[in-house]
Amino acid sequence: MGYSKSKSQTESGIKYIYQCFIFYFILRISILFVSLVLVLTRNNLYVFTNSTAYYLGFILVVSILILVLLIRGLADIFNGRKEFDETHESNVILGAILLMIYFIIFIINLAHSKGLIGGSTILSVISTGFSTSVIIPFIVTITASMISLAIFSLALTNFVKGVANIEQKERLKKALYLMLLGPVTLDITTLFSLVIFYRVYRDVYFFLNEGHLKAKINAPCPNCNNDISIESLQCPHCGIKFEKDANYEIDPRLSLEPPKDFAEVPKGYTPIEGPTYEEKRRVKNIIISIIATIIIIAVLYLVISTYIGSLSNESSDSKEAFLGAWSGGISNGTNFISQENWTFYANGSLLVVDSFGEHWYTFSIESSELCKKDPSISFTMCYDFEFTLENKKLILHLSDLQRYEFYKV
Repeated sequence: MGYSKSKSQTESGIKYIYQCFIFYFILRISILFVSLVLVLTRNNLYVFTNSTAYYLGFILVVSILILVLLIRGLADIFNGRKEFDETHESNVILGAILLMIYFIIFIINLAHSKGLIGGSTILSVISTGFSTSVIIPFIVTITASMISLAIFSLALTNFVKGVANIEQKERLKKALYLMLLGPVTLDITTLFSLVIFYRVYRDVYFFLNEGHLKAKINAPCPNCNNDISIESLQCPHCGIKFEKDANYEIDPRLSLEPPKDFAEVPKGYTPIEGPTYEEKRRVKNIIISIIATIIIIAVLYLVISTYIGSLSNESSDSKEAFLGAWSGGISNGTNFISQENWTFYANGSLLVVDSFGEHWYTFSIESSELCKKDPSISFTMCYDFEFTLENKKLILHLSDLQRYEFYKV
């Protein structure tokens, strides 16, 4: 009995997973680029104004694709856990348990850090100027990220550990260590780890695809419908016997037995062999490189154009001079008519405290003007500014009659 074109579920699952790594690598590197730009521009609000919709749309599409490939691949690997020895089955079950633990820690950490995990946490802390109020949450988030990534790497290792060779297992260990260091290396080592996982999964897939490791392929018994080996001549459940079909063509991946009509090939005929492992690998690498290059160039173009646009609309040197707390108010030239405290933040936020309470705004530097915007009513007010006393005194002119004077706190 059996099917001549039967395919190992483990082989199919591994194929989906290694394809998943390609898109996950692209996703991680794009997030890294954008995070770096947000730190370099020191104005998160302005950068996202021009590119939020495109960037989030890209992230959403790639994330959905990753999720579909991951679920399909893991389902096939788990369903085919009995295709090899008991050790492989145990590894797959352990990998599934570790994966569930990873998702639990990941979701809790994501909620705790308000969406910032891994290397992006460090970039976020840098943008706030290492404020003491965020140090403890930062340490907790980084630690949780490292633990979750270590568990994730162990799960990925267990899914192929039972069918990998010694060299591939050593590479999997390196990938685990690199993944573990990801949160403290701005996710740069995470990228190298993903490359290693991709290459190991891909090599294992080709190893199985070319029949170097024989899987136990099962199919339903036509009499009792229980799963049995396709090479069985008798069902162990109902006892029905099968006669080997003379026309049955054995899949070369499942047996070393030559094709049925191999001896009857006419003289002078040279069989056309399929592509070798190296040829398949070379073609796939070229295709993957082209796709990855196109996507990376697109992401770089988006990031660089946004960065250049932000530089053309604000003076970074002038903005640096504003950052921090200032005390003062409206002045008539001899004394203060009002008393206010203004605090400028690196992310473009402005806190104004006056006799009426606290008010939050966003600010930007346009040419020689400081523009203060109230997001709640979409109202913007711009002042001419100048610094004196070695940038310790800030003077704002709203009109000829209204003048603000502030001193650096």
